[in-house]
Amino acid sequence: MIHRPHISAVWQILFGMLIVCWPLFDTGASGAVTSERLLLTGVALGLFAAAVLTAACTGARRPWNWVDGGVGLCGGWFILQVAFIGPGETDPYPVLTGFAGFVAYGFFRMAGTAGLLPAIFVSGLVQSGIAFAQCAGWVVSRHSYYGLTGSFPNPGPLGGWLCVAMLAAAVLAEQAGREGRKSQAVLFGVGGLVIGIALWLTDSRAAWVGLAVALFSTLPGRRFRCKRSILWTTAAVGVLGVGLLYGYKKESADGRLLIWRVSAEVIAQRPLVGHGIGTFPERYMFAQADYFARNPGSRFVAVADQVSVPFNELIGIVCEQGAVGGVLALLLVGAALWGGGTETQRQGRVLLVGLGVFGLFSYPLTFPAFGVVAGAILARCANRPAVSGRTVAWRAALPVGLVAALGGACVLWAIGRAGRTDRSHYVRLQKVSERMRRYDPAALPWLERQARRLPVAEFYTDLGDRLLEADSIDRAADYYRRSAQMIPSRLRPYDGLFRIYLRTGQTDSAAVAARKIVTMPVKVGNTATIRIRRSAAGWLEAQRAE
Repeated sequence: MIHRPHISAVWQILFGMLIVCWPLFDTGASGAVTSERLLLTGVALGLFAAAVLTAACTGARRPWNWVDGGVGLCGGWFILQVAFIGPGETDPYPVLTGFAGFVAYGFFRMAGTAGLLPAIFVSGLVQSGIAFAQCAGWVVSRHSYYGLTGSFPNPGPLGGWLCVAMLAAAVLAEQAGREGRKSQAVLFGVGGLVIGIALWLTDSRAAWVGLAVALFSTLPGRRFRCKRSILWTTAAVGVLGVGLLYGYKKESADGRLLIWRVSAEVIAQRPLVGHGIGTFPERYMFAQADYFARNPGSRFVAVADQVSVPFNELIGIVCEQGAVGGVLALLLVGAALWGGGTETQRQGRVLLVGLGVFGLFSYPLTFPAFGVVAGAILARCANRPAVSGRTVAWRAALPVGLVAALGGACVLWAIGRAGRTDRSHYVRLQKVSERMRRYDPAALPWLERQARRLPVAEFYTDLGDRLLEADSIDRAADYYRRSAQMIPSRLRPYDGLFRIYLRTGQTDSAAVAARKIVTMPVKVGNTATIRIRRSAAGWLEAQRAE
């Protein structure tokens, strides 16, 4: 065997550059299968195939690990979900995200993870620089409401990315200081401080909690005086901090509680195997409408909104992949965190805890870049110096490398093709928006068919308007009522019902709807809400005068 470890180092450097560049180039619309995302995943796939062949060339030993078993089981269940649970309906975008994560895991298991933490650290510095430039007004944010998003569509995922990067900086600084490399320790420390400032500016509570819990997880394994007292005091401060964070943005926190409450009902519909990969946006809003139909006086009425992600990755997995998928995910994380392990594995666990806790309050795996980082971190938790184990041989590596390259290319081609069809949730939304802009009464049956898989409150209200124009009053009323149940704090559905009651001569019902419009609180006021309220108030005044 040829011993050329520097070849693997080259692949690690290239993949590290890919991690740094991924958020910079992956700026397409959320949920869309873009050519940039396919190209980035294709590059990762090519590097994985090269890493397999290099492992054989260098005679690398790769002993089996429990994490490998967990990844294999999760991958097998993922394939079964795509093939059988939602055949013909699976959204290709989450399939692309999952595929990128599995490819990253395979690459770093073959090539090693020595360059992973520096790559994440550099990426964090780059994103921090973009965030500071956005604060200064030099770079335009990707969100119309938030001024600081980095390369991401909103501050939430930026906070999660910086959380992982800051943990990487802390781990690298601690290692450099322990090994006497003081200049590197200072470099990583100052870089971590820069990333921490940017993390603070994101205002992401989920990222703050993830960072704090990950740092706290390193304390039990250390030796210091008054250890038990310090641990209990830190835990108590943490509990108090969680309560303060809840009060810091109570409306946002209550919104997450509503989502988790309704998601439990989605899970109850198909608890064992779930609804299928990528089906959460198609199922959730119907369940939320049913919830408010049963509980019209719920305290969550004011915080209800359009929801497409569960703000908890474990809940999202159980919704889409059932209890089987949830158990497999927990087993995978447990295998990665279990046991003493080497220093490399313990460093990976710190990052995994931070990303995992962040994922309990956010939606990182919605983005392929996070899928890649998650797969890489799991590989670091699995990798350890191989004093025993089977050598990767040419007779095994060559077919594996070819299958990875050719089979992966076929998978990417299928994902790209499906991403241009109605199987993509993003494509369906685009087509519906286009049809609504270029309205044709003949398109009403098609729009109503799409409404069965697109539970979007605004779309239902717009469809009710079109049906009312076509004198389909009963069907228009159904869509208005369903839209009002999805998000009870919006005025337009009640305005539509008010107009229907006036047209059909239902004065008492019109009065009830008008009083609802005038008195109900509105999350965001604008000219449309002012007009609607003024119209309802004027009608009520006229009725009193009569």
